[in-house]
Amino acid sequence: MRELKKIKVDLSEKILYLLPSDHDDKGGMTEITKMFYQVGLFDNKNIKHFNTFYKWGDSNVIKLFETIVHQLQFIKVIILFRPNMIFVMTSSYMGFFEKCLYCFFARLFGVKSMLNQVGDFANFYEKSRIKAYFIRLCLKIPNVIVVGSSYWNTYFKTNFQDIEIASIVNPVVSELFFKSNNAKNEKIRIVTISSIITAKGIIELVNVIKRVCSSTEKFVFVIMGRGEKLEWVRNELQLEIHLGNVEVKGQVSDEEKILEFSIADLYILLSHNEVIPISMLEAMSASLPIIGTKVGGIPDIVIEGENGYLFSRMTVDPIVERILKIGNEFSKDDLRLMGEKSNSIVKRNYDIIKVLESHFELAKKIF
Repeated sequence: MRELKKIKVDLSEKILYLLPSDHDDKGGMTEITKMFYQVGLFDNKNIKHFNTFYKWGDSNVIKLFETIVHQLQFIKVIILFRPNMIFVMTSSYMGFFEKCLYCFFARLFGVKSMLNQVGDFANFYEKSRIKAYFIRLCLKIPNVIVVGSSYWNTYFKTNFQDIEIASIVNPVVSELFFKSNNAKNEKIRIVTISSIITAKGIIELVNVIKRVCSSTEKFVFVIMGRGEKLEWVRNELQLEIHLGNVEVKGQVSDEEKILEFSIADLYILLSHNEVIPISMLEAMSASLPIIGTKVGGIPDIVIEGENGYLFSRMTVDPIVERILKIGNEFSKDDLRLMGEKSNSIVKRNYDIIKVLESHFELAKKIF
């Protein structure tokens, strides 16, 4: 990988980042942790990382023991490092309550906190009134709730008018990605990478691929990622794989992902729920136009007709029509121009250096 520009930190106060870090997990939060290390965030003596990932077993007794031990380790770090602020990244469901516990203990020690909510919060919050009551209580513990898109900013401000809300987007290390000359490949190469699960729209994607490939041979679809639907995808697309119209690569390394993005022409992700997907930001960094769904923060980064096209979630027909239209009416130069707009959107608002600077600006306000 190329050498990256490092973040310059101008802070006299100390920040403790609570983030998951596990080399076997390719989830969005661990990807963000990796980005922070790549740009040298934790090289600064006033910024420290506390790993919130652990899994010693599956029984409830072991999980309770894990939580107790980890909270005690956190308290030890608070005492020794003595941060002025903690930045906690959380998903929804039980992980949310655990991360709020970190904020609670920090508050007992006079340490302020920012809670960055990145999961599918609406389904979590609206599932039951009793759970919603406790969620509202927990949201009052941090000094500020950080959300990553205009959609979630509006959602939180509408539903929680008595808490402080701030918007800081998901980051991407845009320097890592580039556009290669793909002129030798006459077919339009459409790539995706995500968890291969129902919530990421994999069933709709398979149906789109079948319909497109039955109508034309102008496209090659490349599917990357792992998940419970991976073998199902391979079985459903046996014919298309055999004909060379589909490549199912499974989990790939970062180097393979960067290479696939560099020779692709389009990126597609048909998620049912999202904040702002890291993989989509990576694809945009590689100057790819986007086909996606109108969920979460995706409309913040995909401008209809300029750098991509958005559709209602769990639909197939209009997506097939759009892809076939691209095959009939668009040249690779047309797609390249759309991709350049994707790249400019990322560089302007989502590059990791700018996102981290937003963290520091918010921290200074709270200090």
